Amino acid sequence: MKKYILLLLIINCTAPLLLAQKMNLSREEKIKAVEMLSDFFGKPTPSKTPVPDVISEKGLPTNLNSVDFDKKLALFTNSFYFKQSSFRDNEARIEADVFHLPNMDLVNGQFIWNKATAKEGGNLEIVPKPDGNMMSSMDFFNEVVEYKPQNGKTLNMIEGTFFFTYPVEFVQINFTKDDIGKEKNIEGEKVKLMSIENDIAVFEINRKTEDSQLSYYALSAKGEPLELTVMRSEVPKTIYTLVDKNGKIPEDKKKELVDKFDQLLKEPIISYVKALGTIAQLVIIKPKGISSKKIPIVVHRTPDFQHGETVLVNERYANIPEIKYDKFSEADLTNLTLKADRTNDGMNNHKIILSVPNSFNSAYAKVEFKDVVATNAGKNSQFEPQGAFYDDKPKTFSFRLDPPGGDQPIDADLIKGTVVITYPVEITTEIFPVNAPADHFEMKNPLTVSYFTNDDDLDNSGDFKPKRAYAANGMQLKRVEGFYTGGSMNGKNYMEYVYWGIPATIQIDKATKWVTKEIPFSLKPAPKKPKEF
Repeated sequence: MKKYILLLLIINCTAPLLLAQKMNLSREEKIKAVEMLSDFFGKPTPSKTPVPDVISEKGLPTNLNSVDFDKKLALFTNSFYFKQSSFRDNEARIEADVFHLPNMDLVNGQFIWNKATAKEGGNLEIVPKPDGNMMSSMDFFNEVVEYKPQNGKTLNMIEGTFFFTYPVEFVQINFTKDDIGKEKNIEGEKVKLMSIENDIAVFEINRKTEDSQLSYYALSAKGEPLELTVMRSEVPKTIYTLVDKNGKIPEDKKKELVDKFDQLLKEPIISYVKALGTIAQLVIIKPKGISSKKIPIVVHRTPDFQHGETVLVNERYANIPEIKYDKFSEADLTNLTLKADRTNDGMNNHKIILSVPNSFNSAYAKVEFKDVVATNAGKNSQFEPQGAFYDDKPKTFSFRLDPPGGDQPIDADLIKGTVVITYPVEITTEIFPVNAPADHFEMKNPLTVSYFTNDDDLDNSGDFKPKRAYAANGMQLKRVEGFYTGGSMNGKNYMEYVYWGIPATIQIDKATKWVTKEIPFSLKPAPKKPKEF
């Protein structure tokens, strides 16, 4: 139990600290607790240069009327499907699209599965769990339900109940750099902004109660919410003031912290957010009024797509923003930047990173790193080339110089080469109704689309697809993973995709103009990164 408390201390330092006080931890355990807290918090170091903005797909919480709330809730409850486990005959793996939940970041929920029916009729007994399954905080829900099999019986449906609480409305306060040093009140909680610098905002919170919770968001200069890489890292103020530049507590200060251990809970909390982008505003949001619901959940069997089954109980939809392409000129590509970096896997291998425009177009750029040479004191260093890998957050291509068969980065004091980028400066989107004859695609069955292709078609393995299907309600259909096929049919090459619904329209993106640039580079390697906790 004490180890469990220490683990909780890493996650949050309010209620777990209160529990730790009641556990009568030994002096050594208290030392370990404060060390873990400081290690988890670290010492936030802003990036030296502005970070390209990556806009969050979740957005800020919004006050919804009951009609809008119920519509979103229906999308969530209709997205539940299960597959038979590949590992055990008596397990079903449930999937659901949690992103439909209104203001999902602030919803607290619990699932109780209590009934299973067989395809042949009758019920199957579900093996109860000691406590209900808490809702995943991820966009995609995935959990295993165990049941007792019966000879000749096939699991067909699982039923349960979702108990959850959700905020009725919100209050918020905003900070900009002009507010550094100022304190603002939000429903009895006092928040003081300590700093905003590039991608990090640091602030102090004086909580009203030990279990109160605030939500943190960072906005870009355009007022758009940024993707956060650290959204809740909290530590008592005393610990924050004592940690050194490396985030460690000096040995001679540990005694002081242990002596104050029982008072740490009452202190103000220092917290920070780290964003993918340059923070223009810090937003603190607190729910005002909490309501609760209990709704039935019915989980249907996933159709056997592999063998052409096309009967769906409910459609499922994609979780991506509306795709809007930009029109570039050749001059827009003259200032693309390259920099040296290191890998974040603890190996500190060398990387070269090419930053591309913050645009949907960038997902389809073709990049090649050519004639890359690493030298150390004028002598070539051997490496295994790895690249170019595209990262949508932020939009970059990277080339990695892995050591040949070793676990230490290669010795290098200079890395030279050339990047060749072919960029789609103009992309158009064609929209077709599925009942209209088209040379671009044909419907194999109600859920399967065969797209005819050629060598210069756009393609991307990431979230943004240049070939998309939309339901009659206008929502983009989720593509079924794992059922892509391709080949040749009637003298035409094709790609075949299965969708979680019956398409009403098809959208196909085409690049109508490309620009190719060659960018020579000569870079000194980046310094090694400290090992993260």
